Amino acid sequence: MVLVLTPLADAEFHPPVLLTHSDGPASSEDPGYASPCLADIDGDGKMELLVGQFSGGNIAVYPVKDLTAKSEQLGKPTWLMSGEKRIEVPGVW
Repeated sequence: MVLVLTPLADAEFHPPVLLTHSDGPASSEDPGYASPCLADIDGDGKMELLVGQFSGGNIAVYPVKDLTAKSEQLGKPTWLMSGEKRIEVPGVW
């Protein structure tokens, strides 16, 4: 299988939005390098926001409530887990 990516000459981006949950904005630990993405990781048909944590290589998971809301678009974060073990990205300090 070959994946061909073509440029989107007419692509437009929406203005940035600060994503928040009840305790404040979605964030990553210092020094940052979050690499956020949206995915349905639990197969429930709803998206979760995954935010990488450079320190320790952990991944925070924020349940998405409503990305169009003015406040609290996200649920409280948990760590991405495999059973009882926190998933860690190898090679990260």
